[in-house]
Amino acid sequence: MNRRVIRCLHPDYDRTHFAPKDVQRRHFRSQLALAKKYHLPLFLHSRAAHQDFVQILREEGFDKDGGKTVGGNGGVVHSFTGTAEQAAELMDLGFHVSVNGCSLKTADNLAAAKSIRPDKIMFETDAPWCSLTSTHASKAHLTSLPPALNALYFPPATKPESFVYGRPVKGRNEPTAIGGVAWVIHKLNEGVPFEKVTEKAWKNTVEVFGLTELQ
Repeated sequence: MNRRVIRCLHPDYDRTHFAPKDVQRRHFRSQLALAKKYHLPLFLHSRAAHQDFVQILREEGFDKDGGKTVGGNGGVVHSFTGTAEQAAELMDLGFHVSVNGCSLKTADNLAAAKSIRPDKIMFETDAPWCSLTSTHASKAHLTSLPPALNALYFPPATKPESFVYGRPVKGRNEPTAIGGVAWVIHKLNEGVPFEKVTEKAWKNTVEVFGLTELQ
């Protein structure tokens, strides 16, 4: 069982006030080197930097099979907000693509999310951020969520000053909302049963991160 993972949050060109682009690129390579050395899956993030992101992955040997030929062990690009073309490029490199509320804000986002192949998709909330809100394009698909599932995924919340153990906090994205993300993907892929959508994403997650005891 493999519970270790290399978490790579580079490159993020919306955060250059924390680290310049050249510093981010240099340390992204060092993180990839650790993944190859210790044969670990990658938890990847890219923001406003897709071209450099993919170029570095290719140059470091992650050009197919998620880098397995050079010692890597695959991985996932999380909180994906790119285009369908960018998703296809990442999948061709052998990586999985994970979506959350931020991945489903606009019509273009929905089209990109729909393009992710079942064998490469994962779901997340990125809690406490990236919630599904009423202003997002995903809202139209959430209106068909059955009442029982709506109560499960989006239970009534309390204000922070009135916190009650076991209840979600108003304004904070909770892990339960992952069900809502899955429901939107189900609706985008009309004709595919909800259970099949969730089971496939779960299987992908177990395989990538070596959580075999959960199968």
